[in-house]
Amino acid sequence: MRVCGCEISAQEVRPAIVQLDEECQIEMFRLNITRLSFADDTSEAD
Repeated sequence: MRVCGCEISAQEVRPAIVQLDEECQIEMFRLNITRLSFADDTSEAD
């Protein structure tokens, strides 16, 4: 099972994914993108 979450602050979004393996251990799922930035945080297009 995988669970996705994100931290949203001003002009940045930081996604995170954790997964539960066969031994019921929680581990972080490695992402290629660790941070998304927006030029204008009030723009609906961004």
